[in-house]
Amino acid sequence: MDTKLSIDNEKAKIGLKETMRALRKGSAERVIIAKDADYFVTRRVREYAEAHGVEIIEVSKKSKLGDMCDIDVAAAVAVIIK
Repeated sequence: MDTKLSIDNEKAKIGLKETMRALRKGSAERVIIAKDADYFVTRRVREYAEAHGVEIIEVSKKSKLGDMCDIDVAAAVAVIIK
């Protein structure tokens, strides 16, 4: 079952590039990863988040994450900024 989560788009960045940028800068509060996303895409995000103590939230589908971010396409990863 998915965590009920509403994402404030002003504090969210969507996609691998933006998520990794926030993690590297230390501005990530938590990352959200879709369980059905390709491991190649999510592996670096997961490893970096775990190594730096950033909370990881999983949702069941990329389409669900896209809906949570209020975008019309699926998303593999997103990040909530502090």
